[in-house]
Amino acid sequence: MNTFRFGLLIFIISNLSLTTCHSQSGTWTWMNGYPSIDGIGNYGMQGVPSVNNSPPARYATGNWTDTAGDFWIYSGVGGTDDLWKFDPQTDEWAWMTGSSSGANPESHLGKGVYDTLNTPGFLGYGIQTWTTPDNHLWLFGGVDYSNDVINVNADLWQYSPVINQWAWMGTFGPINYGTMGVGDTTTMPGGRQEGNCAWTDDKGNLWLFGGFNDSLQAHNDIWEYNVPTGIWTWMGGSANVDDSGQYHVLGQPSKLSYPSGRVTNVFWKDAGGNFWLYGGSQYTHDLMFQL
Repeated sequence: MNTFRFGLLIFIISNLSLTTCHSQSGTWTWMNGYPSIDGIGNYGMQGVPSVNNSPPARYATGNWTDTAGDFWIYSGVGGTDDLWKFDPQTDEWAWMTGSSSGANPESHLGKGVYDTLNTPGFLGYGIQTWTTPDNHLWLFGGVDYSNDVINVNADLWQYSPVINQWAWMGTFGPINYGTMGVGDTTTMPGGRQEGNCAWTDDKGNLWLFGGFNDSLQAHNDIWEYNVPTGIWTWMGGSANVDDSGQYHVLGQPSKLSYPSGRVTNVFWKDAGGNFWLYGGSQYTHDLMFQL
């Protein structure tokens, strides 16, 4: 066998070996939690991670990834006003704040004030969430189910992991658009539900798109919250509900183009800071349409 053929044979064998070694890629691994539905969970001691801890089963929670790569969830249908942290390096949950039972209502001591008694309350169904560069966790909207009264939430909250406390940052409803691109102390997005579409820009400001109001009417507006000033600004989209959008030339940017109203859509922020969205649902005359 000449040198070329021998080298080629070694190359083929090596590649076959690599293929065999990586044949398990793309598979799921059960990391934590109960292998059954409606798991009751285990709270353990507040603030203490443990392999035995696990949140009870729930639906439509608020969720974050912090700047250290840890995962967080808050409340949701089936939960309480509880906040949980998961460390993927140790595979451990820690119950951080809130109640282990009961649906606590929202409670705060004042705007921008951190305190151990503060809580956003029992929330679910589309809580918009952000992580800012200072590793603070923010949430807005969702549906408040405490005290057997269903309210669409318009409160903005900020959580500091360092002191393990919440601060209420204001109530921003009813909706007031003002002039597009111009924000002041009166402009605000109003309460939102099923509004999963939220992202943070490179300056640490908070952005949201769409969501339902309390009448299940879909928005297609874009809002920016300036963290240093505490002011919301309507940045794009329509002030109408259930708007069908404007579709101009494919692939060509236009100030006249904007998506239709929708909820629970898929979205991304790319490496260049551009925002992308796809799909979602819209209710019109009590019928749901897939976009």
